[in-house]
Amino acid sequence: MLNADLAMGADIVIAVSCFPLTAHDKVGPAFFAAMNAASRAELDAVRGSGATLVVIEPRPEFVVLTKHGTAMMDGNLIPEAYRLGQITADGEAESVRRVWNLD
Repeated sequence: MLNADLAMGADIVIAVSCFPLTAHDKVGPAFFAAMNAASRAELDAVRGSGATLVVIEPRPEFVVLTKHGTAMMDGNLIPEAYRLGQITADGEAESVRRVWNLD
């Protein structure tokens, strides 16, 4: 689901998901629960290959904004989704720098 498996063999993998993968969100549709299980299996395979893995997930505010993914394609959400994405990027920048040894 994340296509992280396409990075198998890489030393460093940074996976970005539009859906929460580590939180066990029971509110979203069952489809997303199955998708999250598949994504977690993908990430486990990447980890098992010996890669250093960083997973970037959306903040809870984004999950609420997109109604747990069901409104993901609503163009009216673009300005707020962009703002929340910028907050996430700012918050994750240090972990990405650390993994890429850019400090």
